[in-house]
Amino acid sequence: MIDLKGKKPFAEGGNRVCYLHPKEKDQCLKLVKQESLHALINSRPWYKLWRSKASFNDNNRDYLGYQQKALKNGKEDIWVHISRCYGFVATSNGVALATELITNNGEPAITLADYLAEYGLTDQIIGALKIFQRWLRKYKIMTKNLLPHNLVLKFQGEHTLLKVIDGLGSQNYLATEFIPFYRDRYIEQRIKYMWMRVCWEVDGRKGCWKKLNQNSMSQIIQLCSP
Repeated sequence: MIDLKGKKPFAEGGNRVCYLHPKEKDQCLKLVKQESLHALINSRPWYKLWRSKASFNDNNRDYLGYQQKALKNGKEDIWVHISRCYGFVATSNGVALATELITNNGEPAITLADYLAEYGLTDQIIGALKIFQRWLRKYKIMTKNLLPHNLVLKFQGEHTLLKVIDGLGSQNYLATEFIPFYRDRYIEQRIKYMWMRVCWEVDGRKGCWKKLNQNSMSQIIQLCSP
């Protein structure tokens, strides 16, 4: 068992906290906030009552996302834009999901959301996003909505890589795994939503990110192009 007593998380979201692995410097440990999990289960709508309680656990959903066909059958270079998953481990704070810790100069990598808030949508980031979307199309990677706080930046010399640290998988598993037309359409929608969310962040998070004005949408269509 990994002892986390006295340790403080280096990152925290709505449903989980992340700790540095005390023994493996290239790993982080994601733990679900039990109070958030219980609140989510208790507030589920009637049409989700059939789902098991375990299905609301973000760590379980993350792990399932790593089981998709594209990753299970992929070659080494498929991991260029994804943090690796090392499975579940027992800790003093509960069961954690161990994943690759993306760093720059020994420090946890900055999220795309934090970068955009400080520097805006630079040419460097546009280029990194373009490379990232080509990778999604090439390897047919299934993701949920690609939110800027679930993407981090890995700096390699003059190059900047985007890495997915959360949100792999699809709510429509059977369709996206076994129906090529639906899978490709799903990926294109995720790419479009990614750019919409980025532009919304840069614009100061005004209104709803899915309801951008016509000028913004015209720009996004151009950004989505191969």
